[in-house]
Formats: sequence, structure tokens, C-alpha cells
Amino acid sequence: MGKRNRSRTGDLIFEMNADLIRSLAADSFGNRQPYRERLLSRAVRMAWEHSLTPRQKTAMDCYYRRNMNITEIAAQQSVTPSAVSRLLCRARKRLRTILQYYLIQ
Repeated sequence: MGKRNRSRTGDLIFEMNADLIRSLAADSFGNRQPYRERLLSRAVRMAWEHSLTPRQKTAMDCYYRRNMNITEIAAQQSVTPSAVSRLLCRARKRLRTILQYYLIQ
């Protein structure tokens, strides 16, 4: 069986949310079930691809994957740190809202 190629976005989703998915699975289901983690991982990937704006994806990528701080992201995108903070907050809120369905099951 050959290696499965993941897109950069897929890698980011997996890396950024591995701990989040484990903690959500533990909180929501009482224990860490691999099936539930895969389900949540897929849900995060779909939410990322279909619900975040390009600016939100860029900010999340810089903050979580590249470990840039808010000031560095603001300088890169030519906006204020406050704007980056709001952008990250909205992106997390949007992902949380979409993923609530999977946490209830």
C-alpha cells in the first residue's frame, strides 16, 4: 500500500488539531476512541476547507503551524494585531459552531 498524499491543508488540519481532537473526544465521549477521533478529524478538515475564508485560513496557518505570534502575522498581512486577534477568534468560533454537531453525537 503506497503512501497517501495529503494536501498542505490536510497536514495543517491534522497537526493543528491533533491535541484538540483528542481532548474533545475525551470530553465528549468519556474515553479516547480511535473511531471518534477519525470522525472528528474528518469533520475538522471539512469545516476548514468549506467554512473558513482565505484570510482566516492564512492566519490560522501562521499562528498554529508556523508558530508566528499575532504581531508577526499582523505585519505580514499589513493589518493591526487587533484585527488578527479578531480574525483568529472568528475562525475558531466558526469551527467550533460547525463541530458542535459531532460533539453531541
